[in-house]
Amino acid sequence: MKYETRGKVKINNRLNSNEIKRYCQQSQNRF
Repeated sequence: MKYETRGKVKINNRLNSNEIKRYCQQSQNRF
């Protein structure tokens, strides 16, 4: 995935990090 502006990449990175944190919390709750 290539983005024209760096701003979009920064925003996407933040959203991805938040999703990863949520996924980790959910996985810990499952186990």
